[in-house]
Amino acid sequence: MSTVIFLFSGLRFNIGWDFENYYDLLKYPYGHNFMRIEYLPRKLISFSHDLQFLQLFFIVTSFFVMYFVYKGVILRSILPKLSILAFVCLPLFFFQSLTIIRQILAVSIVFYGTLYFLQEKKYIYFFSLIIFSSLIHISSIFALLFIPIFKLKLSRKLQSLLLLGSFITSPIITYFLLNLPILPFGLSGLIAFYTSKNDFSGFGLIIYLMIGLAFINIFFYKKLLQINDHNEFYVKLFTTGIIIYNSLLPFGIGGARLSIYFLIYIILVVPSYVYLLKGERIQTVLKDFILLTLCLVFFTNIYISTSAYTRGLTSKDPLLPYRFYFQD
Repeated sequence: MSTVIFLFSGLRFNIGWDFENYYDLLKYPYGHNFMRIEYLPRKLISFSHDLQFLQLFFIVTSFFVMYFVYKGVILRSILPKLSILAFVCLPLFFFQSLTIIRQILAVSIVFYGTLYFLQEKKYIYFFSLIIFSSLIHISSIFALLFIPIFKLKLSRKLQSLLLLGSFITSPIITYFLLNLPILPFGLSGLIAFYTSKNDFSGFGLIIYLMIGLAFINIFFYKKLLQINDHNEFYVKLFTTGIIIYNSLLPFGIGGARLSIYFLIYIILVVPSYVYLLKGERIQTVLKDFILLTLCLVFFTNIYISTSAYTRGLTSKDPLLPYRFYFQD
């Protein structure tokens, strides 16, 4: 499954909102837009340009996104195939990898590092991996918040209160961010960039699905921990992602994009819902229901994207019609 997903992603042409922007950079790798890109993707763009094989950039980035997600899922998921399907079907992950290429690559590396290093308390390795991923997308520095989240004990009640509170704390967070002092590691510029964006770039209704999942997680919190004790950490991360999104709501794209670092861990929680009830027959029913729901979400996302384009609400359909690069 992961190989097929990689091929569809790596061999695509003009699929994803930012594909044309990256393609222009691959054809003309210079200027301000090129220089503002982080070091490693900039080098890959230049290398692809020098080889006159522009598709190499999309092939390499797609390969490593799926590689790191696959390795993490194989290590920690109780049903790896279901987790991979959740990654593909839930809109903020695979679909966004077709657009925010560098950031999703950084997200996948952080995902891998969290499961292989942070959960094993190898903090130096985890910190080193975060520094490495920041050379792909500087926003991955925010994943250092995973360390205190990993150490903190957050009860279901406290997570519920924080989640509910995040719906009304936007003015406080807004004031705080707009009055920050100069920060190191380029964080001031990064925060300024995200907080200047007030569009949602396709996130729209998607986040309401994620908010619903957050409340479902909290409702079944004790049962999820009984099924897999690692779910304590994954649910904390997911809840934190929703809190970040809600708190940064006035900035639209800023909160949504930063929250992806935290939200991706839902793909490790989803398989636990198969085992909410005892009995092989009922578990088969639950698994089929989850599969059907994920597929429905997948096709609904495609429908919404295409419908927005046909109604003239967007300048392009970022998903259809699908084209391979050799069809150009």
